[in-house]
Amino acid sequence: FCVWFEAPFSWQSFASIVQVLTALRGADLLRVKGLVHIAEEAGPVVVQGAQHLFHEPVTLAAWPDDDRRSRIVFITRGLERDAVESLFRAIGAVADPPATPTDARPASR
Repeated sequence: FCVWFEAPFSWQSFASIVQVLTALRGADLLRVKGLVHIAEEAGPVVVQGAQHLFHEPVTLAAWPDDDRRSRIVFITRGLERDAVESLFRAIGAVADPPATPTDARPASR
């Protein structure tokens, strides 16, 4: 499944979300990969990991198009989209104003 977020994250909120998610359900995160809009960065941040191991995030020079939403793909075992979105909202609300998930999908090209 893929989750999308309209509002940018701060580094603090995104790092907190990843830390809690991996602590609680790391074994069930078979693969995570995405482009994240971090407010403090000019371009998108590439995130990728599996289980409890995430690679160092990489900030790209520019976005691939005009869509600045964060989009993160999850391949999981027994972990549903709603649970992940709820965690993003809950942890994000504590660290910063929350990024809001959206069901909007990119237009077909």
